[in-house]
Amino acid sequence: MARRTIFDEALRGVGRTSKGTNKALRSGMRVGKRKSGKKRIKRNERQIERLSEQIENLTRQVSLLTQFQSNDGVRQGQRAE
Repeated sequence: MARRTIFDEALRGVGRTSKGTNKALRSGMRVGKRKSGKKRIKRNERQIERLSEQIENLTRQVSLLTQFQSNDGVRQGQRAE
């Protein structure tokens, strides 16, 4: 807020700027609206969905590998007998 008052006083003191210039300067000094987090939330949700799919695929692969290893162990044990 302090910047605005100093800026306003400087503009009033000069008096040579045009209406368009004043408008542009004031809009430049205006505090921007805070962005809503909706886009960020949606992006995070998409990333979570992708990660959950990857986890599902990895768990399937691990379960298949453990099944194959256990089957190989049984086969090797049967051959040894």
